[in-house]
Amino acid sequence: MLYVADLHIHSHFSIATSGESDPVHLFEAAARKGIQLVGTGDFTHPGWREELAQSLEPDDGSGLLRLKPELEHQVRRRLSGPAAGATVRFILSSEISSIYKKGGRARKVHNVILMPSLEAATRLSDRLERIGNIRSDGRPILGLDCRDLLEMSLATEPDCCFIPAHIWTPHFSVFGSKSGFDRMEDCYGDLTGAIYAVETGLSSDPPMNWRLSALDRFALVSNSDAHSPDKLAREANLIDGELSWQGLTGALRSRDPQRFVGTLEFHPEEGKYHYDGHRSCGVRLHPDEVAALGGRCPVCGGKLTGGVYGRVVELADRPDGAHPAAAREFEHLVPLREILAEVLDSGPATKKTQALLERVTSSLGTELEVLRHTPLEDIARLAGPLAAEAVRRTRAGELSVDPGYDGEFGTVRIFAPGERDSGAGQMFFFAAESAPQAGEPSPAPAPSRTAIKTPRTVQPVAETATAAPQDPLAALDPAQREAVVYDGDGPVAVAAGPGTGKTRCLAARVLHLLRERAAAPGSITAITFTNRAAEEMKSRIENQAGALLEGRAGRPFVGTFHAWCLDCLGHAMGHTPVLLDENERLQLLRECLEPGGGARQRQVSEAISLAAARLESPDSYRGPEAVRAAWTAYRALCERLGVLDFDSLITETVRLLSHDPDTLAAARAGAGNLLVDEFQDVNPAQYELVRWLAGPGGAGLFVIGDPNQSIYAFRGAAPDIFERLSADYPAAKVMNLTTGYRCSPVVTRASAALIAAGGSPWRAPQAVCGPETPLQQMRCPSETAEAIAVVREVTRLAGGASMLEAHGQGRAGRRSGAEEDDCDYSFGDMLVVARTGALLEELERAFVVEGLPCRVRASRSFLADREVQGLLALLRLAAAAQDNLHFRGALRLA
Repeated sequence: MLYVADLHIHSHFSIATSGESDPVHLFEAAARKGIQLVGTGDFTHPGWREELAQSLEPDDGSGLLRLKPELEHQVRRRLSGPAAGATVRFILSSEISSIYKKGGRARKVHNVILMPSLEAATRLSDRLERIGNIRSDGRPILGLDCRDLLEMSLATEPDCCFIPAHIWTPHFSVFGSKSGFDRMEDCYGDLTGAIYAVETGLSSDPPMNWRLSALDRFALVSNSDAHSPDKLAREANLIDGELSWQGLTGALRSRDPQRFVGTLEFHPEEGKYHYDGHRSCGVRLHPDEVAALGGRCPVCGGKLTGGVYGRVVELADRPDGAHPAAAREFEHLVPLREILAEVLDSGPATKKTQALLERVTSSLGTELEVLRHTPLEDIARLAGPLAAEAVRRTRAGELSVDPGYDGEFGTVRIFAPGERDSGAGQMFFFAAESAPQAGEPSPAPAPSRTAIKTPRTVQPVAETATAAPQDPLAALDPAQREAVVYDGDGPVAVAAGPGTGKTRCLAARVLHLLRERAAAPGSITAITFTNRAAEEMKSRIENQAGALLEGRAGRPFVGTFHAWCLDCLGHAMGHTPVLLDENERLQLLRECLEPGGGARQRQVSEAISLAAARLESPDSYRGPEAVRAAWTAYRALCERLGVLDFDSLITETVRLLSHDPDTLAAARAGAGNLLVDEFQDVNPAQYELVRWLAGPGGAGLFVIGDPNQSIYAFRGAAPDIFERLSADYPAAKVMNLTTGYRCSPVVTRASAALIAAGGSPWRAPQAVCGPETPLQQMRCPSETAEAIAVVREVTRLAGGASMLEAHGQGRAGRRSGAEEDDCDYSFGDMLVVARTGALLEELERAFVVEGLPCRVRASRSFLADREVQGLLALLRLAAAAQDNLHFRGALRLA
């Protein structure tokens, strides 16, 4: 039996995973995709093991698990076509993160462990719980040497399968450039021989791994590492043999090509660290180019951020294109949902894409079957010639791939810009009911069981936008223009309300500096608070200033405070610091608390973060002694491991700038023109960093934000930050943006009234867009009455949820007059917003009583243990302001 196995996934107990990552939905997704064996993920988590025991049962001594018959019967009723009769089994799997120090360096390595029974999984989990916390996340983080973890696993179950996970990922893997090793033996020592499979990860594929002869002894497996059922099988394994524990592990141990046939692969260029590069300079380089440059950026001269491909080249002892005897076949795939989305020019999650996906798979086969083997004429007949052409190109590897680099995800495109809509030529090479005509391309045969080296088009070098520069003043109103062109001796502080064009002003300011003031690109630093905001700002700057940057040395830095500090510290230290994420920080902090204090680790962490935002240290901290003691121990542990967290990124950079004149001079040269977005959210530590960069006069400093949105005092933000800037820089020029482009006049006036009622004077921007449709206020005697009123209004807007209501005879019947026109919304068009999560429970009960589909976001549902289908019937307040939709709802004004 030839079957597909996806062994490494995560459950809903892991951070940042779908709530549908449960046995029932995993079974359903596996059946639809054509997977016969899927990992459970996260077996170390006690809650997940309990859920697995309730939903699964042993599969006749095979060492695998199957869905219990009553649950399987329920799932199969929702399936159609080939998926309805699919065989799906589960194998116990779990990923463990090890953070420890070895060889004088901090190491961060992930491993996947497979177990043949729940009993064995429980025994290992019990041993691990004596070492660290395995309950806070589905993927536990332990200070355990990988060699010791392997020994413990083998001692618990000698037949276990231990797989080093995504072995090339820069930050979390055995060969990772940031915290890994150069040899397997350096990590796993004398027990390396017990490992017989390694996971290549999304950012590498078999040909890259074939360049290392040291990997010939291992089966090169690929798995999805899925955080939601929809992501299953983006990578997977092809096994020919018995669907059992012994059938799988025997195939991997032997590496017999007749048993371990090969893998299904993600396009590795899509990984965000595939190539080397400098995101701030717009430089993306193939490893051969990096070697010629000595590892230095050709724009700024700084050290390039290493990528997975470069790390492979660094360790390789074979040339590119090597094909060892141990090589197995592989196929690069693009998920069918994404292919159809590009065909439809629609999002992968839209109803239109989902409907076409279901039509194709219910008639032609599972998703993998359609991607790999279904005749193209059948696809054309059912989904259209464009879909058939897209699948043909995917099979043949005729794709355009822009590799990811330095944190930027890569992209795979099937059709060139404008080609999809050309309406002629080989794009439409099938008649609806016929085979290809003479002179037209023939359908490509299904891939054979041999290695496939796809002829993808890869863009290996830096790409610079070449659009003609636009006049930075052309699209600005007078107040925006005045702020952008101001050229005084001190800082510029722009107070800008919501929708007044903050990001537009920042981008125009950069363009003005480059064009009118001849500023060096490398002297411009633009700082904001989130990666998403930084990407939007960077996109605007590149679109407007691409031609001005061409041929000039350096590039503006656009990023977050933390990204800038990481870069600064990395240059000073000679290597990028190892950075803890929040979960890892909590794990380390737990070890520093007094006995019995582990339950308070999050509260202690928040107290430390707030103190660090005020530029305090353990020595100067005046809070509770228990927090000070934990902070002292935690800082010492981080220093011993050589790691930093997000708080210390800021404080360590401030300390560095205050003690190292050379670093300070270089930093000020790179921030001679310093722009800070969302200035109202700056905390004292970040403000101190801004002052060090801006220097005594602050002549190049430009800050913009909304003082009335300073709501992050609980994170250390200073509400009086604008006043403090004016006090520290008497020459500062304070300006106001007064025209609002986002909200309608009625929403703006209502917002001003609410803010004024709360005691905060605020001059509302002059709104210039949106309808004058009035807000409707409903005063209700109780929370229950309010919830009922909201549900009835939602039902009315949807035109009724039952036949009687749809015809105006029910409780939520249509109103007369002009208001009848707004009863055309679907449930997915509406959003209900509540002030606190506690209020959502009453709303959810009301929706359930009325039989309306709903889903609660940002709060745990009181129905969390029940299956609730559909989308929450909600009213889109944001869309009402921006997209000119009508606004109706129940507002509770206290």
